[in-house]
Amino acid sequence: MSDTRARLVAYAPTRIPWSTRCARWAADGRIPFAFVRCVSLTAFMDELQAGNVYAALVDVTALTAPAAAAIKAADVSLISVSGAAATADAHLPEGFRREELLHALVLLERPAQGATVVAGEPLVASRQVLAVIGSGGAGTSTLAGVLAQGFADAGASVLLSDLCRHASQAMLHDIKDQVDGLMEVALATDTNVAGRYLPHVAIPTRGYDLLLGMRQPLQWVAIHDQRVAAVVSALTRGDGVLVCDLDPDLDSEQDTGSVGVGDRHRLTSSMLHQATVVVLVVDASLVGVLRGVERCVALAGHVDDAVPIIAVMNRQKKTDAVRLSARFNAAFKALNQRAGHTNRRITVVGMPLFAADRCHLSVARFPKRLVEKVTRPVRQALDGAA
Repeated sequence: MSDTRARLVAYAPTRIPWSTRCARWAADGRIPFAFVRCVSLTAFMDELQAGNVYAALVDVTALTAPAAAAIKAADVSLISVSGAAATADAHLPEGFRREELLHALVLLERPAQGATVVAGEPLVASRQVLAVIGSGGAGTSTLAGVLAQGFADAGASVLLSDLCRHASQAMLHDIKDQVDGLMEVALATDTNVAGRYLPHVAIPTRGYDLLLGMRQPLQWVAIHDQRVAAVVSALTRGDGVLVCDLDPDLDSEQDTGSVGVGDRHRLTSSMLHQATVVVLVVDASLVGVLRGVERCVALAGHVDDAVPIIAVMNRQKKTDAVRLSARFNAAFKALNQRAGHTNRRITVVGMPLFAADRCHLSVARFPKRLVEKVTRPVRQALDGAA
């Protein structure tokens, strides 16, 4: 299978340590690029002309006039290494770290040539926020995609954002490593780059745009402190609808006694505070319903009373629809009162078992009947909240 990632092309003398480090990062998937290193000017020029080059990394000792002319002719951003070149768009020290490289790449003005990344319009207004949350394996990411397609079919401009620590939307949309995503938005917040545009990947078959999530759990260290507020601001500004695929955990240090546990859930908590409607996805098994009721009570304590909560009972048999919905509401009412929260009504929607994997494999459209069944109660809740 060919590597479809955007490329970083390096031009440096042999045995330069920084080019070896970059090659290892690319091979390990620690940077979202394919890396090509060249030791001759001819090979370097050929790689530039091949296209799909995000940036050229050139050792300052190799940045001769012909090399600079080739970079300019290819219209590729230049990062000089081991020295500051006047024609470079960014500079890196010889012993730069991976984070420094990623930060320099984020600051480049132009998206990659030939990549599927799209730089959106300037962010204005405020999106309606649909927070989709549920246990792993309950179908949360799938239902988030179903909702995104449903609102896109109704004519709304929809952005589906993968905000889970173990992001699945890239796999469910059959997308290989991309250049821009949530990590780039987070890293760009220090220099206000996130306010210029919101990177996304267009999903034309379903009519919405997708903001890819973190590629590795360790990269979530980029989402902390003041960066959370900047990321939330970048996501919520804009027209249309924002569908957020969120982590299910909401535990804080007060709940668990574990210092720093709330940092892992800070982005989820922040997006819930922005939510117009919360959609809780529950697996219609005995354990799934139990966990769903517990999670629903936790959500009731995190979101305002005016925010509707819709529980979607996924993989529910038609014969169990009335019984499960009644039991869910009764259990929620009892636990919610015990927790001391304001008593509120939860809308329960039953979903039959469906072959979602077939839609994922080819990124095909979800069946219209399924989409409408999920979208209708959410749209009604939005109309009621307005």
